[in-house]
Amino acid sequence: MLEIEGLIYISNVLLWLFLFSVFLYFVPFIAIFASSRFGDSKKFDYQQSRTYEPVVSIVVATYNEEKRIIQKLDDLTRQNYPHQKMKIIVVDSSLDSTRQLVRQWAIQHPSIDLVLIEEPTRMGLAHALNLGYGSATGDVVIKSDCDIMLERDAVRTIVSTFSDPRVGAVSGKQLLSNGSKVEGGYRKALDLKRTIESKFGAVFQFDPFCAFRKSLIEKISEKSVADDAEIAIKTRRKGFATLFEQKAIFFESTPRGAIKRLLQKQRRAQGHIIVAIQNRDALFRREFGSFGMVFFPITFAMLVVNPWLLIVMASSVVILYLLNLSVLGGLLGIVVIATAVSVYFTQTPSWLAGFLESQLALIIGWIRLIIYGREYKWTMSRE
Repeated sequence: MLEIEGLIYISNVLLWLFLFSVFLYFVPFIAIFASSRFGDSKKFDYQQSRTYEPVVSIVVATYNEEKRIIQKLDDLTRQNYPHQKMKIIVVDSSLDSTRQLVRQWAIQHPSIDLVLIEEPTRMGLAHALNLGYGSATGDVVIKSDCDIMLERDAVRTIVSTFSDPRVGAVSGKQLLSNGSKVEGGYRKALDLKRTIESKFGAVFQFDPFCAFRKSLIEKISEKSVADDAEIAIKTRRKGFATLFEQKAIFFESTPRGAIKRLLQKQRRAQGHIIVAIQNRDALFRREFGSFGMVFFPITFAMLVVNPWLLIVMASSVVILYLLNLSVLGGLLGIVVIATAVSVYFTQTPSWLAGFLESQLALIIGWIRLIIYGREYKWTMSRE
């Protein structure tokens, strides 16, 4: 009798743990939509002038990019922005012919202000960006990865937001140049979240095409794995708005294979997790406005708490099933898992498949962080 009562007690504890974890997991998602629905009075209305044309520096960090560096530089010169007000800074640590190609291109385009910084050894992206940002001139600094192409008005559009002196950092919007349904679905969900955050000037997650007010840039950690998010949150803590500009469009391809995509995403997840934890003192701080009281806590929960809640939920169901404490609950858990696997591999609906992949990437990122530490040097995925 005591043994049966003990099993019933364990079953109830596991069941309530599962239900409580489910509730906590969905709290940040409910909170962000509620803030959009009921927070109109605190929205950030900013001015945007397309005639605003400050001097800008565009930083491109390269590593073994001989196959596309010329295409990248040509793409930048096609921008609808005065060339005399653009400075291109290439920071290279390649082992191939990337820097030789940059030098040749500079000779062929003498009207373009191009600076080539050569690293004798590869120190990681953050180190390269620090060199590039340190050499930047002008009011606005743009980060543009070598593997992305910009829409012709992208630079002008992203720079126009800085005509409002309250704006400190802006992320562009990615459009996929390949047909990855999973990544496309994930992007829709992420962009919706950032659109809501941007209404309050409180965006945390940035893309590889982004811009910062030069006077606000601080040196980033040499082992940073989310350099743009690190600068963005430092900017927001200083009281400046961080935005998502949907009309500043860039094109990027992502790996089609699930494994390569997960490896790429888990690394980015590591970076965002680290930055979130490092800035935990900003949680629920009134001096940071809606960012500190609402949007950063939401993002912190999604990055730091929710992956572990998923593990708790899955573990509770598995234990219940293995110990035969709740056959119905175990079977229900199996159905849920089977459905999730089916959605992911059929990529239908794409937004849910993308969301599932992002959650898996967060869990993998956490595990790799714990076992190996941060991965601040990486090999770019190519297909």
